[in-house]
Amino acid sequence: MFVLVCVTYLSFHFDVDSSTLSLAWEQVAAPNMALKVLDMAIQVHGAAGVSSDTVLAHLWAASRTLRLADGPDEVHLGTIAKLELQKAKL
Repeated sequence: MFVLVCVTYLSFHFDVDSSTLSLAWEQVAAPNMALKVLDMAIQVHGAAGVSSDTVLAHLWAASRTLRLADGPDEVHLGTIAKLELQKAKL
């Protein structure tokens, strides 16, 4: 949903500030949701979920690594805070 909002702001409104805010939210929400889904799948599979018999352990490790490669959540949350404070003129 955040990606759709970001693309809409860029494509139709040419609003870079709003798209930056949506993109920062997406960069926090999407990896967290992917890890949450993978955690639930690993729980459902039990010990097999963390073994090399399924792809879940590899997906979890890759997803966790991509969260760090994209930048720590704190950086994106700082960007969100800065943009919200500018919007509120505080």
